[in-house]
Amino acid sequence: IMSRDEARIKNDLKGIEYKESTGVYHTRIYYRATIHRLGEYELACDAALAYDEAVRLLKDSSSSSSDLTLNFRNKNDYLTLRSVEMKTRGV
Repeated sequence: IMSRDEARIKNDLKGIEYKESTGVYHTRIYYRATIHRLGEYELACDAALAYDEAVRLLKDSSSSSSDLTLNFRNKNDYLTLRSVEMKTRGV
């Protein structure tokens, strides 16, 4: 069962979905009418980082990806959230 902090983290991040049956986060991005699956991650922040990396690649390769937004402004934002998530999991 997911804690309240984990639920808040999950709901604030783009491109991720938590699967209770497997206990992992799935990352995907919708681009040009296609869903691209990016992988499975134990931490929501890692899944969100994978999404951000895909957004950066798409923005570099196409001007039509301007509607895609990032989860993290910088590496510190990611590291802060990772620390919070690890604490909520007791790691």
